[in-house]
This record gives sequence, structure tokens and C-alpha cells, in this order.
Amino acid sequence: MGLKEAPVDYSKLRMDLKTFYPQEVLFEMMIPRELLKKNVGLKKIHKLVMHMADAGLITRQEIVSMMPPILLDVQADHAILDMCAAPGSKTAQLLELIQANQMLDRKIANSVQPKGFVVANDADPKRAFMLTHQMNRLNSANILITNHNAQVFPELLYRDCGPGEDRRVRYDRIVCDVPCSSDAAIRKIPSKWREWGTKGGQSLHALQIQILQRGLELLKVGGKITYSTCSLNPMENESVVAATLKKYRG
Repeated sequence: MGLKEAPVDYSKLRMDLKTFYPQEVLFEMMIPRELLKKNVGLKKIHKLVMHMADAGLITRQEIVSMMPPILLDVQADHAILDMCAAPGSKTAQLLELIQANQMLDRKIANSVQPKGFVVANDADPKRAFMLTHQMNRLNSANILITNHNAQVFPELLYRDCGPGEDRRVRYDRIVCDVPCSSDAAIRKIPSKWREWGTKGGQSLHALQIQILQRGLELLKVGGKITYSTCSLNPMENESVVAATLKKYRG
């Protein structure tokens, strides 16, 4: 006779969103996306959300994808690289975190430009164009968008440096959200159940290692980097990190 599992009280498992996100600016909508679009009674709410997103007042994003920037402890003077940035939700989040401290003081919020900046890169020209469109909503001068293969991301140089100073840009924080098989997105994309195979993760494994290792080469000493995927496959996650730790000896 098997044991019955005790019912789970999900209300106790849910994270307190106010303590999860800095300055309590995270709001969770529990209405499914399809219902929000199609339900006549929710039409005004859907329209409001769309207008606010277009105006750059909000960025729609899943909570799980917000974790990497949160873990980086971003400060207003940080140089940040988002290696595979499109469609741009994490990039927008990084920009908001750079400006977060000044938003608390309205007297300086509009008069002082933060010293920090985000270099947002994507290898696909179409996705980089989409990224540019998304970032235009935020009207920020603290961002540079590039279109390069992340695994061979070029050296950027500071223009104004003193004699003997290293002109190469090195980053305080790097987000490495690499291309993946996305097999963890099956709840949103049911067709992946039918398409899934072991080749997906294996074919991307080498590229993922190359991108992570290039990120480490561009990271400042004492800086922080996050590595993330939308996959559950250990070949794309633990194996990539293990290979990198082995190469750099921990």
C-alpha cells in the first residue's frame, strides 16, 4: 500500500515578492496570458498593460528569468555586459538596477546620469534589431547595443585614458544567458515534447562553454558572472560549468 503525499500549501511556498525584488517594484499578474488577451472583461486591463509596456513604464517578464540580474548585486557605477541579450528583458532589468538608487531621490534622478552602463549583445541581426526597438522604450543613454558572436566578443576600448592605463573595457558584472535547447519551456511550448531529443543539448554544449569562457576573460578581477539557460539538460548546465571550472582550475 503506497503512502499518500500530503497536500502542498502553495501559499507558504510562494516567495514574498516585496523582499525578493529591490525597492518593491515587482508586480505579479496571476491571470494567464491567453485569458488576458481573449477575455472581454479584461480588455481594458490588457490595453493598459500594453500601453505601459510600449511607454517603457513596465517590462513583462517571467519571475524565474529575473533571477540572474538580481544575483549580481548591480551598482550604479558598474560596467555590465549582457552577452546574449535579445529580446531584452534582462537588459532592461539591468538598466533599471543601475538607476535604482537615484530613483529614490527625485532631486537628483533627472539631473545626474549614472556612471554605469550596459553593453547588450546578440549574434542574430534580426534579434539585435528587436533588442534595439525594446531598449528605445527606456530612453536611456547608458546602453550600447552590439551585434557579434558572443564566443568571440571583441575587445572594446575606452577612448579617454591616462598614460600607461589599460584601455580595454573589463566588466564588473556579466550576464551569460546562452542559446539552449529550451527544453524547460515545454509548459509554454508543448510541441517540444514531440521534438525533444538528446542531440539538442549536445550540439550546443561546445558553444555554451565558449561563450561562458569568453565572458570570464572579459570579467574584472572580483567581478560577478551568471550563467543561465532555459534548459533542464545537465549537458547544457552543470556540464558546462564543470568544464569551465576544470579549465580554469576552480
